[in-house]
Amino acid sequence: MLTRHPDRDLKMTAWLTILTSMFALIMDWWPNGAPPFGITAPGATVRATDSPPARTVRIPPP
Repeated sequence: MLTRHPDRDLKMTAWLTILTSMFALIMDWWPNGAPPFGITAPGATVRATDSPPARTVRIPPP
């Protein structure tokens, strides 16, 4: 369909659909360097902050 279809408009629509999809996948992956679709590497962990919050508010007991 992408190369030999006689309808020029249909061919162009198919190519634009594929290119747009590829662009969306690349843009989904590229900004933060993470794999697309939220896939993480096996054994990857989320790191918690090591320092306490900057300000702690203590409420006296009633």
